[in-house]
Amino acid sequence: MHLLLLVFCFLLLRLIPPKFNLPLGCFGLDPAETVFIDDREQNVKAAEQFGITGILCDTHENVRKELQCLALL
Repeated sequence: MHLLLLVFCFLLLRLIPPKFNLPLGCFGLDPAETVFIDDREQNVKAAEQFGITGILCDTHENVRKELQCLALL
């Protein structure tokens, strides 16, 4: 599974599902094999609607746990 960490200074725009095409296309990633981590629930939900696994970054421990569950750590 690919791990894609989008830092919002990369886009500097509100993320809505069509804008996920840009980074996925640039890196040639399959949404089903991509993980999106963000501290805003609306962005995580938008990624999930696009077929991307979303992780809400509310705490570092939660992110670590979620990544371990996905066998990425």
